[in-house]
Amino acid sequence: MSKDSGRANLVRSLGLVGILALALDNVIGGGINYISVQIEGKVPGIGTYVPLVMLIGGIIAFFISMNYSYLGSAMPRAGGEYIWVSRGWNGLFGFLSSFSFWVAEATAAGAIAFIDPKFFGTAFDQVGLTSAGTWIDSTIGTLIIGLAIIWLIWLFHIISVRTVGWASIILMIMMFAGGFFIVLYGFIGNPHDYASILKTNGINMQKYIALSKKTIPSSSISAIPKALFLLFFAFVGFTAMSQASGETKKPKKTLLIAFPLAIGIITTYFILYALAVFHTVPWRYVAGQMIAGHASLINGPALLGYMMPTGLAMFVTLMVAAALFNDLPPITQALTRLFYSWGVDGILPKSLGRVNKRGVPATSITINTIIITIFFLLTVWFGWANEISVTVAAAMFMYITVGIASLAFSKHAPKLEKESSMHKNIFVIISAIITILASSWLFIQGIISNIHEAWYLQSIIQWIISMGIALIIYYYGAKNVKANEGISLNTKFKELPLEEE
Repeated sequence: MSKDSGRANLVRSLGLVGILALALDNVIGGGINYISVQIEGKVPGIGTYVPLVMLIGGIIAFFISMNYSYLGSAMPRAGGEYIWVSRGWNGLFGFLSSFSFWVAEATAAGAIAFIDPKFFGTAFDQVGLTSAGTWIDSTIGTLIIGLAIIWLIWLFHIISVRTVGWASIILMIMMFAGGFFIVLYGFIGNPHDYASILKTNGINMQKYIALSKKTIPSSSISAIPKALFLLFFAFVGFTAMSQASGETKKPKKTLLIAFPLAIGIITTYFILYALAVFHTVPWRYVAGQMIAGHASLINGPALLGYMMPTGLAMFVTLMVAAALFNDLPPITQALTRLFYSWGVDGILPKSLGRVNKRGVPATSITINTIIITIFFLLTVWFGWANEISVTVAAAMFMYITVGIASLAFSKHAPKLEKESSMHKNIFVIISAIITILASSWLFIQGIISNIHEAWYLQSIIQWIISMGIALIIYYYGAKNVKANEGISLNTKFKELPLEEE
């Protein structure tokens, strides 16, 4: 175990596959099963252009990933974006952007734990075990299963980061197993066969297609910008790898490769998924079902489940449940490592920046798991967490600050910048500019998208509130560091947190 001034440090035990699993699990989760098809109802006229929107989103995410490779290979420490922005550009903005994202991710984790049991209930319903499915869908069933999931993830993290890595890899395999059959049956099927199978299940496909034609225009390129805004958030979670920077083996090489590789895999999967689903399921049928108010029934496994044998349909649904479940290990990883890095710098209590003999920040993990549990309980009892959209503003603001840090890095911290595997690379400047412009546009779109909602549901209001809380924490943190250590936070931000390799 490495030590610095008597302090145990995190253990570098995650290889390329391990951190890739964190990214892929966080992105290719349950969401793609919904957003790739429900977009037809959310953005009328997007029609056949869904795969193209996935490609455009992947290109934008690729340029963002270049900033992450650049900064991550130079500053491979737990805390990811917080460390990169605070050392590469500005300490205050490093904390503000990472704190708002922490709020969004903690809320999302609670909501995921609430939604996931529903998939298990559906799987039991598909094989006729309706009583078991009904119990799982009940409040008590949701509570028991949701809490079990949250605290099972806590156990993985408490044991070791290697355990988290292996759990993420296993969940990734399960996720791709379910996705494989959805893509397979999508490509081997066709609309004629699909209509026949729906008819045997008492569903008239033409009825919903006709309903769609009455209210939705043909596919239009003009629908792409709005669809891009909605679909792009399927890519956001790939940055989960950044929080594992302090536990990655050979970080300079691994982090340089990992971010763009993850985006390549994610984009390819998203495009194949969309192409496969709409190869068999007419987009107008999906849009018609949405118009008819059947949105809860519209997802990839449910649509293509009609094409599969009953047992296989159940298997795919269970794998989708695993795909949603697998969001939680990387989210917990991100939340706890942010607490850890803030504790190391002294913004939060120093106890949060300590690890045990296994190299695990146990206090940070436990506190964050309790917070996730609280958000989960609020979602079960009040449902309000499902409406929080602060992720929209938080993620884009974080990308903007990372882009600015990439531009400022060589002048602000030239010694650290020389450590990057992309030192003096002109492509970094191009990527940073595109990241700032694209993220700013998406940030504005996020504000506009729910401007007509009640004020407390608007992303800009939620983001401003989280910024206000972050400013208060930062102010008192800086004050405590000055009083206890006799130096300013700005002085700390001139160097990376120490560790022994």
